[in-house]
Amino acid sequence: METKVIDYLNFEKEHLCCVLRDRNGEGRIAAKREWLKNVFEDGLVIRKGAENGKVIMEYIPADDAWCPVEAPEYMFIHCFRVDEKYRHKGYEKALWRECIAECKIKHKKGLCTLVGTEDLPYLNQKADFLAQGFQLAAKAPPYFELWYYPLEEDAVIPGFLPELATAAVEDEGFVLFYSNQCPHTAKAVPRLRAKAADLGVALKVIHLTKAKEARAIPCAYTTFALFYDKKFVTHEVLTAAGFAKTAAKLKK
Repeated sequence: METKVIDYLNFEKEHLCCVLRDRNGEGRIAAKREWLKNVFEDGLVIRKGAENGKVIMEYIPADDAWCPVEAPEYMFIHCFRVDEKYRHKGYEKALWRECIAECKIKHKKGLCTLVGTEDLPYLNQKADFLAQGFQLAAKAPPYFELWYYPLEEDAVIPGFLPELATAAVEDEGFVLFYSNQCPHTAKAVPRLRAKAADLGVALKVIHLTKAKEARAIPCAYTTFALFYDKKFVTHEVLTAAGFAKTAAKLKK
């Protein structure tokens, strides 16, 4: 089954899979491409299906992952998606086969990824990794799990950076950390800013533009992490209406 690699030579032309199309100037595709421009040099790889559908695996050396993991000589999978209508075409097996082959060529000791205790939106689905033989390595509050797949016998079990346990939000009210690793934040964040202003709710937004910044926030998931009064609220990319409901509930 044919797959393609998106790299710094073709990323401005290739379909990105996670965003099928932009509407009304949403800017999601442009935001993702701008993010990629600065991350390919860290060894990021995107593999996709030959068809322009949601068939994608995005991975990067764990030392530069946009997740606070400590996984020496591992590769970290940011995102893995294969829509059901493509699974019977063999794309899933092809993505795994080619990723593992590349990891061995690059002398990586294993693969790891972030999932939820339960399957949740925007997180990798645990079943996809269980099917490949991944095992639980570590947990982070409130519901994040690090799973790993060793490729060599001497591979250490990865974990979260020790700093994650002590990292904290400094401000009261709503604080949002986000990056454009997930392109949907480019559409959501401006709308959340506008809704917060309409509601008269203080919202501090911190845009993460480097892996080092992302790895230092007080959450295992760094693409979208919303806090209120220093407590974690959600990792799910909220709509304006969803934010309004959340604000009303928390401010009671």
